[in-house]
Amino acid sequence: MIRSATLSVALITAAGTAAAQDGSVVPPSDLRKELFGVHLYGIETATGADWDECIERSGETVYRADSDSPYSQAGALVIDDRGQACFFYPPGSDPTPSCFVVTRQGSGYRFSAPAALSTFLTTKVTRDVVTCPDPGQSVG
Repeated sequence: MIRSATLSVALITAAGTAAAQDGSVVPPSDLRKELFGVHLYGIETATGADWDECIERSGETVYRADSDSPYSQAGALVIDDRGQACFFYPPGSDPTPSCFVVTRQGSGYRFSAPAALSTFLTTKVTRDVVTCPDPGQSVG
């Protein structure tokens, strides 16, 4: 009886901890280990467009968007001094990085830019990615 009560308390405590993390900002110390070596899938909130971004452990990325004019491009992710995830997409794009505050959203993330009208929500996260597809390849 005591053992099952202890187990119940442990499960409730773990559930409460997980719920408390939802919506919390991912600390800069965790961004590298959580965002490098993943493939993120999601929606852009303003338009509802699907997107995905594969991020290798090196920080090299491949971004794809399925909007009115689908495209994909290679880029890079760095974590800046303010603890934001900053994505660069040279050449041919604005050389200014797109930087986001990253918060936990269920088992995924919410990427919010201070000046942006929309956010990027993840709907699926695949971890332990070693290499990403080339830009233009179908990634599913």
